Formats: sequence, structure tokens, C-alpha cells
Amino acid sequence: MCVGGANVDRKAKTIAQFEKGTSNPGRLTTSSGGVARNVAEALARLGAKVSLVTVFGDDADGAWLKKTTARAGVYLGHSTILPSKRTGTYTAILDCSGELQASVSDMALYDSLDFGFIEKKWLKIEEGDIVFMDTNFSAEVIEYIIGQSLDRGKQLIVNPVSTHKTKKLPDNLSGIDLILPNRDEAAVLSGIDIKTPDDAIEAGRQIRKRGAARALISLGAEGQCIVTDEESRHIPVLMTDVIDVTGAGDSHSAGVIFGLSTGKSLEVSAKLGTAAAIQALRSKHAVHPELSADKLYKLTGEPA
Repeated sequence: MCVGGANVDRKAKTIAQFEKGTSNPGRLTTSSGGVARNVAEALARLGAKVSLVTVFGDDADGAWLKKTTARAGVYLGHSTILPSKRTGTYTAILDCSGELQASVSDMALYDSLDFGFIEKKWLKIEEGDIVFMDTNFSAEVIEYIIGQSLDRGKQLIVNPVSTHKTKKLPDNLSGIDLILPNRDEAAVLSGIDIKTPDDAIEAGRQIRKRGAARALISLGAEGQCIVTDEESRHIPVLMTDVIDVTGAGDSHSAGVIFGLSTGKSLEVSAKLGTAAAIQALRSKHAVHPELSADKLYKLTGEPA
């Protein structure tokens, strides 16, 4: 079960090297997005049975987004439409190499979500073997889901989304089984300036002191770090050419969840996450349309 944002992504990619403060020639594309939505689509393409709890605006963007998400194999029966509201959008500016230069999120829609909606949906949410949550909803909703997961013994996995939205997480992270921050988000959560894998491991320890059972911190080209009761270790990354970075972190989350849902260790699941991220980096889409479990296992060399 995935809980969180579903947006329309608009990406402007420059043809030449990006120049700040001036007009850059480029091309504009529109695609489905939103962290929870992207994770749900990636899981569906990996063969998982997945539902999405989100809100759509009552507009053409929302209708299109619902259609494309359902077509990818995601069940939307637990989602809703907010009348007279605009669907969330994410607009990114990428340089010619596909690296993000700036982005703007228009997601006021999520601030309009009535807290009672999540309360009413909780019994459906906890039906999932694993609950995944991003931080697009309000701090009140986020804290409620974490608390319910703790009380009900649900396996909750959280992607903090961004440094700004990371601050919505409560001080007490008890109830989160696994948190998946990137370098900058982990720095916000831990108060540690992360420059090396050792710094990331220490950040993971500080995050665990706040209550999260496990932390998996992504360091981009420097790999990722696992911090649990049993181990603290750095895992090097597989390298690849980059077409577009948008959605790579979401695919990483999906690969990790897929691995855990099929009984793999966190280390193997982390490697599957990296493989899923590589697929996203090789595509102009947030989720590679040909993403599959077979491709992940082939990339990692791990047995299925």
C-alpha cells in the first residue's frame, strides 16, 4: 500500500549547458509523477499487487493522471478527488546531461486534505503487507500514520521526499521500520554534515536514535549506507549513463520494497533498489516503462 503524492511532472531540459539567469533553449515534456505514485507504478511493473492512497484535483490533469496510473496496474479505489482543487504539479529544469538544476512544486492540494479521510482509510491502508509513505501530506497525517503503524505493528517504509518536506516528520520516528533518505535529507534528520560514507553511517545512527528501526541512506554516485541493529555498512553503487535523474530515487524505493516483500535481506533489497534507479536514469520517464524484476536481478547478479 502506497500513501502520498500523485502529481503531473513537467520537465524542461536544456539542449546545451545550462546557464543561470537567462533563457535556455530546450524541450518540455509532461509525464505522471509524485513519489508515492511513482513507487506504486514501479512496484506494479515489478509484478507486485499495489494500491495507492492519494488525492487528485478536479481538473483535466487529475483525470489524465488517474487514467495513466490505473493503466500501469495500480489500484486507485482508495484514492479520492477533491472538488474545485488543482492537481499537484512538479516542474523541473534539467541541464543537457539530465542533472536537476531547479524545481518548483505546486502541491497546495495536499494541504486541503481532510485528516478524517486518512482515519477512514486506515483499515484499508493496514491491509497491505508493507505500507509505504512519502511526506507530501500534512505533518498531522504523517504523524498519525507513523503512530498507527507503531500501535498495529505494521511494516512502514518512509521516503522523506525533500529537505523541506523532511521537516514534517515528527521528532519521534518510532513506528518507521525503514527510512530511505538521500544525503541531504539524512543531514536534516541527523544534524550531521554528510561528506563521506562514514558520515552517512553516523547520520543513520542518529536517525535510529530518534526511533526509526533501520536507515538506508542514498549517496548518489557514492553508493548507499545501511544502518541497523545488526550492521552498519557502505554498499558501492553500480554506474550508468544518465538520461534523466527525475524519479530515480522513487524507483530506488520501489526496488527496495520489492526486495523486502519477496523475503530478501535489506542488503540485497538495497542492490535491487539501485538497479531500479539505474533503469529510471536510463529513461526519460520517472518510471522506466520496461522495468521488470528480471532486469533488476540481471543487473545485480543476485538470484531471484
